Amino acid sequence: MRSLFACCLLVCAVLASTLACAGDAVLAKAYFEDVSAQMRLEDVQSQPLTPFTGALSKGYKASAFWVKLVVQGHDDAGHASDPTRYVVRVQPSFLDEIALYDPNVRGTVPQWAGDLHPVEAGGYQSLNHNFLITLTPQARTIWIRLKTNSTSNLAVEVLPLDEAMNRDRQQDTVIGFFVSALFIFLVWALVYGFSVQDPLAKVLIISQGITLVHALTLWGYARLWFADQASPAALDTATSLLVLLSGSSFLWFHLRFILEFSPPRSMVRVLKVLLALLPVELVLFALGEVRHALQLNMIMGLLAPPSMVITALMCRAWHPQQQGEQRPVFSKLMLVGFYGVMNVMALALTLQALGVTENSSAIATGPLFGLFSGLVLITTLQLRSRRLQKVSADLQMKWQLAEQNASHEKRQREEQSRFMGMLTHELKTPLGVLLMAINATAPSQAMRARAKRAITDMNGVVERCALVDKLEEGSLSQDQERFDFYAEVAQVMHGLESDALLLAACDGPIVVFADRQLVHVVLKNLMENALKYAAPNSTVQMQVDTLRLEQGTAMARFSIANTPGDSGWPDTEKLFSKYYRSAGAHRTTGSGLGLHLSKHVAVYLGGRLRYTPDTQLVRFEFCLPV
Repeated sequence: MRSLFACCLLVCAVLASTLACAGDAVLAKAYFEDVSAQMRLEDVQSQPLTPFTGALSKGYKASAFWVKLVVQGHDDAGHASDPTRYVVRVQPSFLDEIALYDPNVRGTVPQWAGDLHPVEAGGYQSLNHNFLITLTPQARTIWIRLKTNSTSNLAVEVLPLDEAMNRDRQQDTVIGFFVSALFIFLVWALVYGFSVQDPLAKVLIISQGITLVHALTLWGYARLWFADQASPAALDTATSLLVLLSGSSFLWFHLRFILEFSPPRSMVRVLKVLLALLPVELVLFALGEVRHALQLNMIMGLLAPPSMVITALMCRAWHPQQQGEQRPVFSKLMLVGFYGVMNVMALALTLQALGVTENSSAIATGPLFGLFSGLVLITTLQLRSRRLQKVSADLQMKWQLAEQNASHEKRQREEQSRFMGMLTHELKTPLGVLLMAINATAPSQAMRARAKRAITDMNGVVERCALVDKLEEGSLSQDQERFDFYAEVAQVMHGLESDALLLAACDGPIVVFADRQLVHVVLKNLMENALKYAAPNSTVQMQVDTLRLEQGTAMARFSIANTPGDSGWPDTEKLFSKYYRSAGAHRTTGSGLGLHLSKHVAVYLGGRLRYTPDTQLVRFEFCLPV
């Protein structure tokens, strides 16, 4: 953006230098305002004239303006390559009707130029209005008559043909640069508008498109390009209409743009009233009052920029915001500064067009104002797009986090539901046994044994739940020591007091270094699980030995195998899942946590627990490093 601003300033400096070039053969200028617009040359020659220098600026008037030019003779034009061939160069390019009177050469017969007249095929053609003249040996007087519906601004020079061509080439370069920049901004707006579904971008596309076409007609391109396709009057009408549409579309965009900064409603209504002048302008235009329509459009251009500055000052988008609201892309200082600069530019251009101040530029500068504003606003939209993308990414992240939290809460609810279901189911039978024992007046020895077993089962469920909770929270700790693994297996087996448990003999002690209590939990869970789900009147085979893994690590191995009972074979996919119990296993008390807990404790101890069945036996292997 900085480089583009620098290019614009450089081109403007080149433009200014071309306007300051020497070579003008005009010795003196004076004008007369023909209020009736009906006077002839003979009538004007006897009227008092008002001398002036530079450009003539008279605003929107129905008058005809006569300009008297005293042109030097070719005896004083020794610097020109051809001292006799000169160009009367008239600017700006949007003037309706220009007549050149050269009494010493053509008498009272005028030459015509302007938007309402065709470009002379054999004459000198450029973006400006031109007349070819021949200098006489001595200085002489020529007259220019201007009558236009647009602002009566007139800059006229009499230049040698070669210098006029050189000046026009420089002018073509400068204006071509600005037209190219407007075209680039339009393409930029199109790409942005179709890549981002932003209504503001669509308004910008319309505004930039009208500004580009407006520049092509106002700067004379349409008059040269479409001379054979459309009449001069049609092109002039299109130019005037585009002037009206350009200003209103520009105000429309700015009204839509500033709404994003929370402006006060009163100022929004003021801007809408100014925008509502367009239908009035179009009605005047349709009735043939083109000059009044253009003048009303210029008044709108005079009032809109200061209104935008006041609106920017009163915007509330930077006030303390609610949680989650995004701050605007522009700071308030930037917004007010932008509209302040735009106001100064618009004020200068409008006062020149209205004839209040002297016109310092011979080229129509309205589209340049659109160029500057388009440059800043497209940059703003890019920043706004990045902000919206960031907001969208943040919202996407928040949505994902919310979805994850919802999923986590759902899992927690499901976990709680399964946990409560497990507790309800697994504690119902033991509590029933205890209730029977309590209600019995003289409980038998068997009843007492069953009550004791029920308490043991409930205690086991509670212990497993507590251990699983510690594992999941990461609060489980180890108290490692060296002990005989085989002796620990035998101790657990004796504690269960079951004749169905058979432990094969071992050649000698197998020492492991681990937490004895956690190892005890795993062994007890595996043995209780085998006893619960083994076939009736069958035995549970156990063995302790060592093995060496492929990596060379020596491991102590505890194997336990049983014949499947009424509950059948376990599901290998869900075997170690939390709360898993096979369909036929619910006839016995259990939490569904034993194997799940044992698997994770084994890993926590640096070992492993695997399910290794064969065709006849359910088998588990629990290994620990030696």
